[in-house]
Amino acid sequence: AIGSSMKPRVRGLDELSQEWVFWMFLAGLVFAKFAFLRVPVALASRQVVQPRTRWGTVLAASFMMGLLVLGAGLSVNEVLNGGILDRESALGLQISVELMLISWLGWAIYFNLAFQFSPPEKAMHRLRACLLFGSILELLIALPMHVIVSQRDYIYVGGMTFLGLICGISVLLFAIGPAIYFHCAERWKRSRSEA
Repeated sequence: AIGSSMKPRVRGLDELSQEWVFWMFLAGLVFAKFAFLRVPVALASRQVVQPRTRWGTVLAASFMMGLLVLGAGLSVNEVLNGGILDRESALGLQISVELMLISWLGWAIYFNLAFQFSPPEKAMHRLRACLLFGSILELLIALPMHVIVSQRDYIYVGGMTFLGLICGISVLLFAIGPAIYFHCAERWKRSRSEA
């Protein structure tokens, strides 16, 4: 019911109705957030960061950087080629997905090197800074594209730029999550020590 109520009512989308893509995307975001917070939780509880924990964080952060590339690609594609149902958009969509996968791999290598050659605290700071800067940059691309596309008089435009905005906002929230966790953990420790 939630998935069907969230589907945009656009021409021809009934032919494309694939709710499982939405649920897989949502499950991927939840799993990525869980994997990304494992290192900050280990650091806050003064545990040794295991390689398995580190790899989950690296893959989650690089997946989110790939989502930023996908969101920017979708937004630019919709401005250049039209809405998601236009035939010209299919090639742009394929290119956006391929760039996302390449970006995911590249950022995974970079983030893994960050963990290998620096302490976990510094590596997490670098990951958060990259995600925060990347999400702001992606939103600076997706928001104007959404405004441009919303001025068109087609019935079915705006979906891809909306997905671009969702990607940027999701990664922005993803990036500030560990900072909020550390802030809450420090306040809890201070309140416990004062009591």
